[in-house]
Amino acid sequence: MFRKILFSFLITIASAFLFSCASNGVKCAGKTAKYKHKKYNVKKPKRSKRSAAYASSSSSSGSNKQAEAPSPSPTPKEEQPIQQAEQKEPTTTDGREESANQNIPDLKTSGPPVEDDVIEFRGQDIVLTEEEGFQFEENIEFIDLSDLFSDRSDALSSLKDLSQLLKEDASIQVTIVGNTATTRPKGDVLYGSEPEVLRQNAILNADSVQLREVMVARAKRVYNLLIDEGVPANQLEYTTGSHRQWAHQRVVSFILRRKEN
Repeated sequence: MFRKILFSFLITIASAFLFSCASNGVKCAGKTAKYKHKKYNVKKPKRSKRSAAYASSSSSSGSNKQAEAPSPSPTPKEEQPIQQAEQKEPTTTDGREESANQNIPDLKTSGPPVEDDVIEFRGQDIVLTEEEGFQFEENIEFIDLSDLFSDRSDALSSLKDLSQLLKEDASIQVTIVGNTATTRPKGDVLYGSEPEVLRQNAILNADSVQLREVMVARAKRVYNLLIDEGVPANQLEYTTGSHRQWAHQRVVSFILRRKEN
């Protein structure tokens, strides 16, 4: 009887002790804290998968920034002007870019590139070189079948600006070209400047000559007129021209060039 009372008493004490351990979360009788969580579940607020993923990514990125502290990289807006500047730099290796830069004059050491000499004559700017000249024609009248001027004063007046130009600029040379013409086209006459045309028969000052002699005589008459006006002879020369079909084409041609050095 006594044993039964003692056994029940011990059971009562053990039950009370186990109940107090479970309520206080203390390890006892070989039980761990899992017993508490398993028996007393605390409901936590549910979070969506998106918020959980954002929280984890923000926390991980924040930890990486604090640990690595990388230097800021340039944005695409900052890279664009750098790329444009690099495209302007010469990239070819065949010398084209270098030759283009050499054409730009250095104003500190030299002047601009030398251009063809330009002069003003009869209200226009003309370019004179040794190779290509400027040609114009003057209607200087001669007596028929001769090399005499119809009016010397008129001829001198028409050449006054030319003589003035030659006296002011000794580097200009003029070729005087003598031309001839018939009153109207004739079927048995050759026209042009070919040798067979210039060999045709003509009359000059009552003499029978070749057509070339008439051309030379009239060009030389103008040559002497300019010399009489003070133009140096080394700036003048004369030659033959062409035989033309109409009377209004009976003119004297002039070719202006720069003298050869």
